[in-house]
Order: sequence, then C-alpha cells, then structure tokens
Amino acid sequence: MRNGSIILVIVFLGSFFYLGINHFVIPKVFLFQETKEVKGKVTKVKNITGTRGYQLELATYQYVIDDSVYVDSIKAGQREGHQEIGDRLLIEYSLSNPAKNKVIGYYRDSENRNKKPVMTSNKK
Repeated sequence: MRNGSIILVIVFLGSFFYLGINHFVIPKVFLFQETKEVKGKVTKVKNITGTRGYQLELATYQYVIDDSVYVDSIKAGQREGHQEIGDRLLIEYSLSNPAKNKVIGYYRDSENRNKKPVMTSNKK
C-alpha cells in the first residue's frame, strides 16, 4: 500500500510540473491522425499576466489551408521568445480537422522588428 501511494504522488507531482512548464495548457496530441505543416503569421500580440505574475504574450496567428483562413492563439513566454506582428510560425495541423493545430517552429523575421545596428569603434 505504501509503495502505491508513493508512486501516485510522484505521478501527480510530475504531471503538475509538466503542466506548469507548459503554462498549464494541455498539449495537443495527434494520435492516429495524419498531419501536415504550414506557415502562419502573427497578426496580434497582447501582453498578459501568467501564473505567479510572470509576463506572457498572447500571440494571435492565422494560417491558410485550401482557401480557408484559421485563427488561433498561443501563450508565448521566455521559451518561445518575444513575438512581433508579422513573425512567421511553423504550424502542424490535422488533415481531418485543420482547426486542431500546434505551433512547432518560430521565425523571427518580421519587418517590424527593431534592427540593432552593429556597434563599431573608430578610436585610434
């Protein structure tokens, strides 16, 4: 009985830790479904407060599949990086239900990004 309760506590704490790392969002899983990848674009970015006061961004993005536009959003934290309007995303979606998607890649190539100049020194 004691071993069973210890295993149950370890599984519970591990699950809680995993969900905490993912901003308490249950990950999307594509079991037994065919998927494809498409590129989308960030259309709106809003700052929100996450758990324990952490600042996150709610980035709304859209992608096009067969002349249909799908819109979804992600919570972007430190792991995903700062998102700008116009940044591209790599999205994996289900062929049977294109609205079910998961962001699997981030491209930080927006024209809105501040281009930092290369610092040089002309001192002799």
